[in-house]
Amino acid sequence: MLKYNLTKYWGESKTNKYYDQIAAYPNAIYDNSEDYLETFANSDAMIHDCGSFTAEYLFTGKPCCYMLKDSDDINKIFLPMGQKCLDNYYKAFNKNDILNFIDNVVIKGIDPMKNQRDKGIKIKLSKCSSNYC
Repeated sequence: MLKYNLTKYWGESKTNKYYDQIAAYPNAIYDNSEDYLETFANSDAMIHDCGSFTAEYLFTGKPCCYMLKDSDDINKIFLPMGQKCLDNYYKAFNKNDILNFIDNVVIKGIDPMKNQRDKGIKIKLSKCSSNYC
């Protein structure tokens, strides 16, 4: 969806240049395959803003950071299941939050949410009472 939307707004040339730049980073992977689970398994952590795989990445047990504009967005945008998933995520509202996640959680291994993730998302989701869970 991202590439489609960028092409729609930026045009094909600018979008392709953007993706070429991402692919050139030695510490980033651009995965356009249908099976991204292997990429998840081989990752150390993830920073994203994609609701489509918010639950899937939690099953790796690895730290994850979700980018938001405002903390109220969680209740506005996500169904109860998504909200429960994000209870296990670090949140980033700006560049400093992202850098803090990378420096402390990913590189230094200071991961206060690790025990929470290790208990398993399954337990948290089972408490969800909505029809959407």
